Amino acid sequence: MVNRVCWQFLLVICSVFCWQISSQTQAEIRSIPEVIVDEQNTQLPENKLIEIAQNITVKILSGRSWGSGILIQRQGQVYTIVTNRHVLTPADSYSLQTPDGQIYSAVVADNRRFAGYDLALLQFRSNANYPVAVLGNVASLAVGDEVLATGFPIEGDLPSRTPFFVGNKGFMVMKGEVFLLLEQALKEGYQIGYTNDIRKGMSGGALLNIRGEVIGINGMHAYPLWGDPYVYFDGSQPSSQLREQMIPLSWGIPVERVTQRLGQSILQQPNSAVNLNLTN
Repeated sequence: MVNRVCWQFLLVICSVFCWQISSQTQAEIRSIPEVIVDEQNTQLPENKLIEIAQNITVKILSGRSWGSGILIQRQGQVYTIVTNRHVLTPADSYSLQTPDGQIYSAVVADNRRFAGYDLALLQFRSNANYPVAVLGNVASLAVGDEVLATGFPIEGDLPSRTPFFVGNKGFMVMKGEVFLLLEQALKEGYQIGYTNDIRKGMSGGALLNIRGEVIGINGMHAYPLWGDPYVYFDGSQPSSQLREQMIPLSWGIPVERVTQRLGQSILQQPNSAVNLNLTN
């Protein structure tokens, strides 16, 4: 009788102990965060990235010079392009060449919202169905990330510092990586420093991440020949050590400088109609 009571007591103790172990294990499992695979973080094949870059980039013809621009919006037959303000040299008229080689007259939009930034908008009309860029987020970037810089360089010599791809009609893609991400922007909005060897004429072209999203606008090449672009937006200056790191880099303006002024709907729904209140 005593042995039976002891055996039952041992069974109760074991059951309670096992229940505690099971409950603790389940609690630990529940405390482990669920890992969600984000398919959008998958790197696209290089040929696909180049195809995207060519389809969203236009050549902007301004007098005897040219620059580059990015197709960011379509409203019916009206397309909107973002570029650098310095690409729009004084001219009686502007035109642009789309990826299919067509030439269109373009008009300058009301760019007062970009005051202080090296950004500008153009518009043109077309019945053609051109793809527009998917705009990303610079917050997702990190130093060392691969990026592609695109545009139409004016200079005839090819770059030597970084790998590149030459496409139709003088279009070029430069490969490289993010080297500096400044906590505060330089004057005119430049904040992303990268090793891609952009050339004159590529200003206004896209800076793409490995998913094919536009995360910046090219605008400043390495080793500038005049002026002092390495001054912060508030007028202060970087340390001499940081400045030395800036000089050999190309620089771009984060795409958020565009979306913040045109509305987040462009970032979230790049093909939707957005009232930009642009002048004709």
